[in-house]
Parts: sequence; structure tokens; C-alpha cells
Amino acid sequence: MDKGRESIRKADNDHARTIFMSAAELSAALVAFDDHTQGQYWKEVLGARTELALTLGNATEMAMREKHWQQAFYFGPGAENIPAIEHLDANIIAENERHVEQARIANFAK
Repeated sequence: MDKGRESIRKADNDHARTIFMSAAELSAALVAFDDHTQGQYWKEVLGARTELALTLGNATEMAMREKHWQQAFYFGPGAENIPAIEHLDANIIAENERHVEQARIANFAK
């Protein structure tokens, strides 16, 4: 995440998006593992869904900055529906929901 933020500071949104997408893939793999094992290792992967929401939310934002609306539209929903046990900040949830709606509107306005 730090490298993604560093790329944002350098205004390299494409590179930042790639970094966030890679981090999201790792988080998604941990979530899939948790689902596949029916929560047997939930303590070990606690936080993976939060990271998935953060990284997909950031990837969505970077895609939107570059006007890649369809990509943003597909990333966004993965950043929603995070269980309460993950303690994801309500502001992040609201921001991700706004991103999804903005991407949806922009994508279908083409």
C-alpha cells in the first residue's frame, strides 16, 4: 500500500492502480482460502477483507482518475459487503459506495 501511495504522490495513477490491484489479488486469495476452509483459519486471515476493501477502493479511485470507468465499475463492488468483525471504518465503506455509484453512472453514460 505504501508504494501505491508513493505513486499517487508522484501522480503516477496507472502505476498506483497496478500496485493496488496486485495487493487486492493477494487479499482476495486469502479471502478465498478462508471461504474454502469454511473459516477454519479465520484468526489468521482476519483483516484480509479489510485490506481487500482498501486496495480495491484505491484501485477503483485510480481507475476513475484515469477515466477507466468500466474497470472502476468492476473493481468497486469487491470493496463492499465487508463483515462487521473486520471493523472497517464507516467512512471507507461510504467512500467505496460513492466510487461504485460514480463509476456506474460514468460507465453507462458513454
